[in-house]
Amino acid sequence: AAGGLHSLPMPIRKLLASAMIAALVALAMTGYVDDQGKAFTDTGIKRALVAFGIARGLNAIISTAQGTEIAVEPMGIGVTLTPGQLLDPVNDLIERLSWVLLASATALTIQELLLAFAAGIAFNGLLLAASVLTLVCLWTTLPKRDAVLPVVAKITLALLIIRFTVPAMALTSETLYQGFLANRYDRSIETMSETSEQLTRLSATDAGDGAADKSFVDGLVSMFDAMRTTGEKSAIQQRIAAYRQVAESIADRVVTLIAVFVMQTLLIPLAFLWLALYAVRNVFARR
Repeated sequence: AAGGLHSLPMPIRKLLASAMIAALVALAMTGYVDDQGKAFTDTGIKRALVAFGIARGLNAIISTAQGTEIAVEPMGIGVTLTPGQLLDPVNDLIERLSWVLLASATALTIQELLLAFAAGIAFNGLLLAASVLTLVCLWTTLPKRDAVLPVVAKITLALLIIRFTVPAMALTSETLYQGFLANRYDRSIETMSETSEQLTRLSATDAGDGAADKSFVDGLVSMFDAMRTTGEKSAIQQRIAAYRQVAESIADRVVTLIAVFVMQTLLIPLAFLWLALYAVRNVFARR
């Protein structure tokens, strides 16, 4: 492509370069890409904060469930069970998720600030001045034009790269989210909300069971149920199975949410920043 452009007559090459610079500067001045990038960034911040609120609420519910005790007294022998302790690994995982979500919301807020900086009067003014100077040097025969033109052209190109990096990053991130990550996010949030309600019911039932004193006959029944190895599960076994099922169902969704936000607020921005630095470096390395 570079060889094809160099084969064109100089006036055509100058016209194409001027048209590209003028179009990009005009697009930057309209603020359209900045408005779109800000809207996408705001949406990402809201998603992170919604997930953070649900995660913190689930963390509080799990902490309550972990402290709930079931008292069983067959034939006067007291036994206290805490099936909620099965959720301890999941609770640690949710704590990690909370940190990731908070970091994601912070990163998206920084991205929003960078958008505001790139769309500000100072940066746009600098870009406009560099572009005008480049076009003047390109189409006129000023003194020392051949020495000034490469410098101002490189500065203009570098400013254009910086100007559109953050909006392009926000657009790419939101496009990938809508195309590949939205369903996973929605299912994870739905599962976490349902799990919160389920754990609330389990904790309330366990608290009621723990507060009630069992009779001698009830104690014999509980002991008989606990000693059985076949047939229906005892009430306690069912309760433990319910907690285990909750732990298994929520762990997968928590990991999915971590992957979604790490990809959207860490991997994609880092990739764009690397590409921008690589492009700017190559611009100034060229003769």
